[in-house]
Amino acid sequence: MTGIKNMDMSKVLVLKDEVAYQPGQVVSKTLAQNEHLSVTLFAFDKGEEISTHESGCSSWKKKAKQKP
Repeated sequence: MTGIKNMDMSKVLVLKDEVAYQPGQVVSKTLAQNEHLSVTLFAFDKGEEISTHESGCSSWKKKAKQKP
């Protein structure tokens, strides 16, 4: 599969272990990106957000609460 980044394809991916919470920060990690899709994980500190933007494709969000 082309476009896979930052992943060891021989191991099970545990999403919560892929981006580390950092106080006062938005942390992101791109897992896959090509002309058809972009998969990026984000970790947000309370009160942090992503700026408004537009995309030519669908977006999916899952909120997971995890304390540092």
